[in-house]
Amino acid sequence: MNLKINIRRLISGLLILPLSGLLCAVFIFPMTVGIVNFGNVSGVAFCVAVMLIWAFFPLIRRRKILFTAFKILVILASVGLLYVGFLSMNMFIAARDEPEIPPEKERTLIVLGCQIRGDNPSFMLARRLAAARNYLLADENSVCVVTGGIGQGQARSEACVMRDWLINNGISEERIFLEERSTSTAENIAFASEIIDEFNLPRDVVIVSDGFHLWRGKIIAERFFDEVNSVPAKTQPYVLPTYAVREWLALTRELVFSSN
Repeated sequence: MNLKINIRRLISGLLILPLSGLLCAVFIFPMTVGIVNFGNVSGVAFCVAVMLIWAFFPLIRRRKILFTAFKILVILASVGLLYVGFLSMNMFIAARDEPEIPPEKERTLIVLGCQIRGDNPSFMLARRLAAARNYLLADENSVCVVTGGIGQGQARSEACVMRDWLINNGISEERIFLEERSTSTAENIAFASEIIDEFNLPRDVVIVSDGFHLWRGKIIAERFFDEVNSVPAKTQPYVLPTYAVREWLALTRELVFSSN
């Protein structure tokens, strides 16, 4: 009996420890380039917790109260896995839902804000701007609202930096409108709606952001606009797990606590 238990423990260790260590490294790597948020912190914490549970499982198994708590934890983790699977499926669908460009169809792009580096967009923001630029060049009837206020330690708003990038990359200034007050995705869209009304821009909107971000962006935008499409920007693969986990939390907050 002890031999069977030892063999099972050896096999489980050969599976759990390398996989947990690899996943932990995936979450740690973005920290080395200054990306630290709920996504990678919670990812690392989860991996460490799995390894600790494996290490102390013989003790847990011998203590009735600990083993009962472990079984409850497994049930909760299974439910959580199903839930994040549901979120991830919808995030994936939204990321692939790129609209066709019909002839003579006027639309307003809303480019969701992201971190800047002084007078330059971050890598993630630059990819969002590239996606917006490609759409605007393909559809000369459309305009865009760039969104984002002044972040901590910054002298310029995200929207100003975004406008300058688009102008420097071939988009006419007359097609770009600034929203410079927002500090969150919800504010990006709510304040962009005010800009659209103020300047009588088309209310057929296209949300531009990273693919993992688009489902939440569309959920919020549909409270303000009747027709909402989206254009995904390419996300660097090494940061995708970190931002996907963070997005699960943000989506939960949006789905559960937003009343309208």
